[in-house]
Amino acid sequence: MRLDITNIVKTEGAVLDVELEERLEDISKSREEVAFDQPVSFKGRLRNVKGVLKLDGRVSAGYKSRCYRCLKEITGFVEVAVQEEFIESALAGDSPESYTHDGHFIDMDQVLRDSLVLHLPMRILCKEGCKGLCPVCGADLNERVCGCEMRDPDLRMEPLLKFYEKMNKKQ
Repeated sequence: MRLDITNIVKTEGAVLDVELEERLEDISKSREEVAFDQPVSFKGRLRNVKGVLKLDGRVSAGYKSRCYRCLKEITGFVEVAVQEEFIESALAGDSPESYTHDGHFIDMDQVLRDSLVLHLPMRILCKEGCKGLCPVCGADLNERVCGCEMRDPDLRMEPLLKFYEKMNKKQ
């Protein structure tokens, strides 16, 4: 998504209202387990503040994924606030943390991609209490109790098991 900034790049205090809806082609490569199969929507404002272009707005997109625990296909929606700054590429140098613009255009793809991917949950679940799959037979424990005999864990691994139980209680 290329945005023409000709009208505000040289004028202090100039404002450009932005409304975009397009597909981001390589957004799914950012997280392999998530597919952004719908257009990404952005609505916001770009403002020139002493030569720095400040972007404020909201980006949203639908996605498909698999539940982290039971592997069911699920759909989701993410909407996040975007507050970023763009500086002229000649002033940025080699700084990879800065979003830049060349001449009279801004490429919005990277800033929108970063905002969406960074706000996805680490573990996408079909529902909060998903029980997952049986480690013995692979049955979906949300649908039925399989009756498999669960083996006692190796005692050497007990501290690690307690650690994971403690982490799951925090989530």
